[in-house]
Amino acid sequence: MKGPLCADVDGFSLHAAVRVEARDRARLEHLCRYAGRPAIAESRLSLLPDGRVAYSLKKRWKDGSTSVVLEPQVLMERLCALVPRPRRHLVTYHGVLAPAAGIRPWVVPRVEAQVDGEPGEIEVK
Repeated sequence: MKGPLCADVDGFSLHAAVRVEARDRARLEHLCRYAGRPAIAESRLSLLPDGRVAYSLKKRWKDGSTSVVLEPQVLMERLCALVPRPRRHLVTYHGVLAPAAGIRPWVVPRVEAQVDGEPGEIEVK
């Protein structure tokens, strides 16, 4: 645990203390890009001579580990667990970003097709 609204359990971390000021678009974009990043970095995967797969960690763990070594079947099982079930939303929005939120139109910008400009060009208002 790193703070009052943060938790780290079994390799998963939740940081509920993260917030973005109302007009800080750069910080909001940074947070969205962070949340939307892929589950693993393909460049950190390598095949070992004995057929196992090594995933190099970005930072050394507390126990000194620098990589995780798995059998290919175990890696596939863990990757499959990350794939959402069919016809399920990947992200569920709550609060002001929820689809039926009363003040959502005030927070989420409308996207309209531009009359003057290149075909297919979109202007965010």
